[in-house]
Amino acid sequence: MNSRLSRLTHDALSHLKSPCLPSPFAEFPRSERVLAEVAKLLLIFAALYLSELSAFPLSIDEEIAAFRNDAAVWVAQGRWVTYLIETFLLPQPTVPYLPLGIFGVASAISYILLVRAHGDEELTLKHYALFPLFSAFPMWFFIIEFYTNLPTVAVGLVSSCISIYLFGHLSAVAEHDQLRLFEKKFQLIVASLGVAVAIGSYQSFIFFFLSAGAGVALVNWISHKQLHRLPWRSLMLLALLSAAGAVLYQLIWKIFLAALGVQVDAYLQSLLNYGLLLNDPALVLKLTFSEILKIYGGSKQVYGQNSPFYLLGFGCVIAIALHLRHRGLLAVVCGFGLIGIVVLAPFILHPLSRGFVAYRSLVAIPYVIWLCGALILGLRNRPLRVAGLALVALTAFESLYTLSLFQAANYLVRDHDRLLAQQIYSRIAAAHPNFDVNRPYSVEFYGAKSFQAPYPRVASSTVGHSFFEWDLGNPQRIVLFMNMLGYANLTQIPGDRRPELIAELNIMPVWPNEGSVKVVQGVTLVRLGKEPGIVHQNLSVPFLPSGENVLFRLRSPHANPPIATENAEIISANSSLRVATATDAQILIPLNEVRAQSCSAIQVTISEETEKASMLQVFYRQAGEGTFSEANSSKVQIPQGKTQTSIFLEAPGGFEPILRIDPVTDQQIIGIHDIAVGCLRPL
Repeated sequence: MNSRLSRLTHDALSHLKSPCLPSPFAEFPRSERVLAEVAKLLLIFAALYLSELSAFPLSIDEEIAAFRNDAAVWVAQGRWVTYLIETFLLPQPTVPYLPLGIFGVASAISYILLVRAHGDEELTLKHYALFPLFSAFPMWFFIIEFYTNLPTVAVGLVSSCISIYLFGHLSAVAEHDQLRLFEKKFQLIVASLGVAVAIGSYQSFIFFFLSAGAGVALVNWISHKQLHRLPWRSLMLLALLSAAGAVLYQLIWKIFLAALGVQVDAYLQSLLNYGLLLNDPALVLKLTFSEILKIYGGSKQVYGQNSPFYLLGFGCVIAIALHLRHRGLLAVVCGFGLIGIVVLAPFILHPLSRGFVAYRSLVAIPYVIWLCGALILGLRNRPLRVAGLALVALTAFESLYTLSLFQAANYLVRDHDRLLAQQIYSRIAAAHPNFDVNRPYSVEFYGAKSFQAPYPRVASSTVGHSFFEWDLGNPQRIVLFMNMLGYANLTQIPGDRRPELIAELNIMPVWPNEGSVKVVQGVTLVRLGKEPGIVHQNLSVPFLPSGENVLFRLRSPHANPPIATENAEIISANSSLRVATATDAQILIPLNEVRAQSCSAIQVTISEETEKASMLQVFYRQAGEGTFSEANSSKVQIPQGKTQTSIFLEAPGGFEPILRIDPVTDQQIIGIHDIAVGCLRPL
């Protein structure tokens, strides 16, 4: 990168002498050289992803994509390029090989554009050595595991790199005479359109463009020794192209929304949380900084193992200082400022999103890692370059090891899921006399069957997670997954039927015990886990017990035994309770002693109003037990506001006449409008 004065500066100066400014693509290398470079890069890519190219490891969400009939859902999420690809190019997006192959070609083309944008005329051995850092850094795996996303991400990557390539040429002109910049209208329009297409493919590519644009400005600052002026014009141009691209993206999105008659998906709005930033900015910034350290520091929480990626960061800082040491302190400070923009640009959304975003959205991180390696290998000192090459090799090795861990986790969990699906189908067939494979059967799954293996599982990623445990057990996903495997006669029940079945599901034995699969009211019920999944939490379930089966009722006209609290204060108690909670707040509920000890299943229904979302947990003691325990408890997530939650508990030998309710987990003022406890199944 710094072997000679940048070709971009020479081009810019020569353009100033010419009345007509040629397109930068006119200077692009001959097609024979480019094809040869693409071929070599594809061979490297194939070696890096050989196991993924030769397998079909389904990931969670692909069961929905496989049966999707209308791709307009992508327009609702602002990804109109995905809509076009799925509608006209890949109507069945859940297929092996081709999506990853498309991404491989896009990676090769994008890499060539990036290298040219950073001032190098052709790929050398150094660039081929750096390619694994760009194309196989583990952050890509969080995208690669979703076949549906890959073709779209490929388009976004190429589009953003075309814009970066044009930005490299335009910034060289802007640094010498910004007035002549506006003579390059066509290039400005194409660069802005490229940004718009990249955002329409995957919104996170705007941060890729910002990070890579700052990286180009940094390399130009290092290479152009005759430029003593700070590169503020390049940064202004970067901001201009980003803003123009964002505006174009919005205009095109509005057109698609109007043409298809769809509304913006609430999912997009759920990604942002301005309230937390305004209420507690220190906490949000702390969480954001923690994520930055985890990602660049190689944390096990992100990569499944502790990786020394931070060494590349230290090497990058040293390399920038060495590159600029002869130009004075101001040049070094400017260099550090530019690398700061490069490093922080991928995290712009974090403060607006509670300090965390899904790792699959951090598409700019591989570029940051690649740039650090490129700056180190660009040093003039041979021993330092050799040390840098060793560091690059170590980073590439750790990346491949992480990818291998993720692949092992995915392969094993999918084998488990296929075998479990087969077992469940056999049990469903056994539950129906004269079972007919050509007849549809309604099925409802409850709870989760988790999968445990000595391989990593990463937050916000589906790596290593089972279809039978996602969302704490999601009936829709499970049925669609089994449909994909060929069990096509299993159907989902309407959502309005769940409340009438929830009581039976809660008192059934848990898989694989006898009775964990049974037919009730024409629906095959399968209880996979003890705790309710997200679908079954906070259902509006009527309180079923009555008469002598009611063990406690807060709003009962009859006198109740007094309740007790710990880490909570009852502010008022009329027909309902107003309670100030602290951490680990507890409400102790006395039950009718004789009836509780002679009951094997009870329903607990709690109506409460909370200031913020939290967790509700109910503890019980089986007959003869003296203490509460996590094993004998049930918990559900509760949203902010008014909720009515029913929890069903089992004790084959009866219950001790006391319950402990933890209404929330944090400090707030809550209203408890009713607590009802009743026996569903006497001994």
